[in-house]
Amino acid sequence: MRFAIAGSPEFHRLHWEALKDPALPRAFALETTMVRQKLRPQTMRATVRSAPTVRILVVVARPRGRTDVGYRTISRPLVESLRQATIRAEIDILPLGSYRALVQHLEAIRQLHGEGHYHVVHFDLHGALLTYPDIQHAITSNRYTYQARYAREDFRPFESQRAFLFFESDEGQASDPVAADEISRQLLTHQIPIVILNACQSGKQIGAQETSLGAQLLQAGVQVVLAMGYSITVTAARYLMTTLYQELLAGHDLADAIRRARLELANRKGRQVYFNQLIDLEDWLLPVVYQNQSIQLRPRNFTTEEATAYYGRAADIAAFPTLTYGFFGRDLDILAIEWHVFAQDLDGRRLGRPLLIRGMGGAGKTTLIRHLAAWWQQTQKIARVFSFGYDARAWNRQQILHEIGRQILAPAEFAGVFLPLPPPAQQSLIAQRLRANHYLLILDNLESVTGSPLAIPHSLLEAEQTAIREMLAAMSGGKTIILLGSRSDEPWLQQPSHHWQNGYPDIVSRIQPCVATQAVRLHRAGCRFAS
Repeated sequence: MRFAIAGSPEFHRLHWEALKDPALPRAFALETTMVRQKLRPQTMRATVRSAPTVRILVVVARPRGRTDVGYRTISRPLVESLRQATIRAEIDILPLGSYRALVQHLEAIRQLHGEGHYHVVHFDLHGALLTYPDIQHAITSNRYTYQARYAREDFRPFESQRAFLFFESDEGQASDPVAADEISRQLLTHQIPIVILNACQSGKQIGAQETSLGAQLLQAGVQVVLAMGYSITVTAARYLMTTLYQELLAGHDLADAIRRARLELANRKGRQVYFNQLIDLEDWLLPVVYQNQSIQLRPRNFTTEEATAYYGRAADIAAFPTLTYGFFGRDLDILAIEWHVFAQDLDGRRLGRPLLIRGMGGAGKTTLIRHLAAWWQQTQKIARVFSFGYDARAWNRQQILHEIGRQILAPAEFAGVFLPLPPPAQQSLIAQRLRANHYLLILDNLESVTGSPLAIPHSLLEAEQTAIREMLAAMSGGKTIILLGSRSDEPWLQQPSHHWQNGYPDIVSRIQPCVATQAVRLHRAGCRFAS
């Protein structure tokens, strides 16, 4: 048995998910599929494009930074579920949580692969129903951006309430509210058939006018939308989305995967709230499913070329570090790091400035960097990783250039073009390739370079230190991310050089700026905690 609820916006105000036969032990929504439908026909319908993998785009926005919801509360269980997936899936996580980043990313994907590349777009951000006075008040208190609405018009007065999603602002830690119709236009343009929202109030209906974001997305052409009828706790969102993707990637029907996720909320009622307290909630009726037609996510068979590319890339992905007690409590550090390494200028170009991660011995710098390498490869943010640890050997510039060249150049180009070049020309060739591609370059344990106390003695002469510094300067300013790990500030990287003094704007507060690099301080955690 399946339930389909169709009617006016006022009809959808009723809590149909709570419908129950008194003679049965549980509500119908926990036992079978319950979806909501629109009576008006869709103007244009997004269709599921045949592909060898299920393609998912996740948009994560945390505009309040350290005081916001845990950065990877939803996305990390999703990525980890890939290891046990029955069907083939690819997950892209948008590097920045701004609306401009979403628009530019979807346009770039359409140029490369055409419309309908993504089967699912998941918005992991905040949402709310707001009136026009609410918007104006938040703008005057500098909580929302104004006159900086990329690819949208400025706010105009409107009646009643409208549904908004809150992206990150391009100007700093402020929210950028995006209205339901603006989201709908983007999804319709790029033919997205499935949308998942764990945003609060994204399915909330008030009054006779349509206020539900989920209903408006369905009317715009999306085939299936999962939204939230009211505000939802972080704990409930984690339970819901973890179960949903486990079921979906196990090959189960999307509607049944949503039912199973709802059932998990009913079976695990404890929700963490303020002051580390647990309360029991019957919030399993909050998820609201809008569906125009049933969708089966079944990847087709690979062609030979597709199989080679897919499994070849999987073989190149760095492994997550194996730890005795697991990886805990670094989401704030990861959020701060990603805000810097993926930062763009007003023209959408990545700043590409090296980032120094420093902390005392044993604070977990190397583990964090290795985790980031695996995470960014798993989520399609980088294609390759080049890692050089000075705890293993004293890498000089020539050795680094040769190792990178062997990995990114074809054998004929490496032997016939790269090797005959003088060192400055080799550096220019490799630097150009790195600036043009999404790679990750890691230089770790840099305290050994200068022979710091307690460091492994793999030091470099001053001339070689200068060569390393100039090499990093040549490689910066492009798409490649450069991460540096050390126990100290590494002043030899901060010596004045014309490479570092032009074209780099100041970095936002909270992270101490340096001339050559930006420093993120890592502190030893006194206990484990879930971020």
